[in-house]
Amino acid sequence: MNTNTAETFDYLIAQARDAHDEAARQLADAATARRDSQSRYDMLMHYRGEYLGRANTGLEQTNSVPGLARVGAFLVKLDEAIKQQSNDLAMRDQAVVRARTVLMAADRKLKSLEVYVDRKERAAAQVERRREQKTMDEYAQRAVQRATGGRA
Repeated sequence: MNTNTAETFDYLIAQARDAHDEAARQLADAATARRDSQSRYDMLMHYRGEYLGRANTGLEQTNSVPGLARVGAFLVKLDEAIKQQSNDLAMRDQAVVRARTVLMAADRKLKSLEVYVDRKERAAAQVERRREQKTMDEYAQRAVQRATGGRA
């Protein structure tokens, strides 16, 4: 490959590496946000289970209508929070899938450029080896002709 072409491909590969690195960072960020969302969801579900257990024990001991209403109202709000967190978790899952898709595309592009450049460099090296071999063959042929006095 000539110098201009090599520089162009070096630039393209550098850009592809930067895009790949950015995509990997985005995937890591999305995965972290998803883990945090899952943690909050798990915490809410655990709290709901504990609250129901305590509420059942408390309700067995008292049959107060206002107490039952407060427990019911709190459970409705807690279920809403769980639903919102579940929606957030689903959104985070989608973000991870999108980020993974972008990373895979960036990876394919980078690998394609690297393979292309590698093939071009090998082809150029092969051409150079053939040129050198031809030069050596011509030199050897001239040396034989000089040694034999031009009689071959």
